[in-house]
Amino acid sequence: MMLLHAVHGPVIWGHWMADPVIAMALGTAAGVYAGGTRAAWSHAGRGRGVREWQVWCFAGGMLVLVLALASPLDAMADQLFAAHMAQHVLLAIVAPPLIVAGAPLTASLWLLPLARRKGLVQWTKRLGWPTALWAALTAPALAWAIHAVAMWVWHLPRLYTLALENPAVHAAEHVSFVATASLMWWGMIYPKRSRRAAYALGAAALFLTMMQSGALGALLTLSHRIWFPVHAAGEASWGLAPLEDQQLAGLIMWVVGGLLYLAAMSALFLAWMQPGDAAAASSATANAPTGASEFDETRSAPCDTPA
Repeated sequence: MMLLHAVHGPVIWGHWMADPVIAMALGTAAGVYAGGTRAAWSHAGRGRGVREWQVWCFAGGMLVLVLALASPLDAMADQLFAAHMAQHVLLAIVAPPLIVAGAPLTASLWLLPLARRKGLVQWTKRLGWPTALWAALTAPALAWAIHAVAMWVWHLPRLYTLALENPAVHAAEHVSFVATASLMWWGMIYPKRSRRAAYALGAAALFLTMMQSGALGALLTLSHRIWFPVHAAGEASWGLAPLEDQQLAGLIMWVVGGLLYLAAMSALFLAWMQPGDAAAASSATANAPTGASEFDETRSAPCDTPA
């Protein structure tokens, strides 16, 4: 229905890279990754340090971020709750596994000279607490809980409205979706335990995430009360009743999000069935940048996450 009204709706189709801050942030991230990958391949050979499939994963994740944050969808999200929810699905479900699988930390480390790279890793290891904190944050249970809190808190009516009215709060909302989901995926793709155990725990975390986000989507879809009247003017301009927009948003979270989580769980299940955990770790070590093995970022990982 939203597309049927698009021709008569607000003119938003020229809103590409409308926010210079977002454009600069995305461009900087892409530039750092490209520079680090180029440095890795120049010193170690193409596909070493950062693998070719990892580059494709990261590129896919960046394209999803561009679609969510720098395309006309971003302008629509200010007017329609359904568009805002589609944006959240891209940021919380689709982009994070692709970006994490792209080995962004490894690419960033390759930008540093060898001596500084080794020094940074040794300094982090000597301190101890950064590594311990990262291990705790990426543990399946805690990462799932942090992401669930972010998902529900940002859909509280007051905070949701504040995010629409305040650009800084809105940016924090978007960052929290990507960051907390990335924590959850990090533990699956670069596990501290055996890879098969990480896949099993990851599938369980995704199932619980699907259940809690599906519950929120179901509440939005079945509710007869308007949760976010802040979209009323935008909905009217698109020819949608507020309740229709809310129901469509709920279905996007409930059904579309659920299907994406099912696809991710299926990929993890297929990976769990594959043997050769030790061989994968050995192959990953051969591809790691000097002095960066503690970050466990170049270990073999599936790229068949939902895109």
